[in-house]
Amino acid sequence: MDNLIFIIGIVIIVVAYLYSNKSKLGNSKFKNQEQIKQLEAIIEKHFLDLQEENNKLHQSYIQDINYLQKKIRTIERKLQLLEQYKQFDIKVDNSNDELNAQIIQQDINKQDSSKQDISKQDKNSKDINNEIIKLYKQGYSIEEISKQLDLMCGEVQLIIGISKSLNE
Repeated sequence: MDNLIFIIGIVIIVVAYLYSNKSKLGNSKFKNQEQIKQLEAIIEKHFLDLQEENNKLHQSYIQDINYLQKKIRTIERKLQLLEQYKQFDIKVDNSNDELNAQIIQQDINKQDSSKQDISKQDKNSKDINNEIIKLYKQGYSIEEISKQLDLMCGEVQLIIGISKSLNE
């Protein structure tokens, strides 16, 4: 916006200079009135273009401001709702402390049982890995091992590769 005002100021200064020095123009590059009028027309056109661009930018700024004001109002409404929910939540929390303790205990029990399931899976994985290595040492191909144990070829190949690197 400041650049636009600066450019408009320069254009006005140039036009004023041209009008004040008409007598000197006869000796300069602009020897006749037609060239001066052409220059004035060009300056006028650029000035009008700048004004039009300035108006467009102004309208764009107004639209942006209106959009932001709507967003601010929406956020303020959401904040009010959150405050209401927070007050409600505090009331519910105070009345349900015993229920919350029961839920926490159930979660702890679920975590303990899932840890036991994971340790069982680890044992099964070790058995499968040992079986893959045993079959490979017996001369079975990767495809045969994967079909026999119902595993993917890539998985069998990975386990064999890890076993080889550990044995080296």
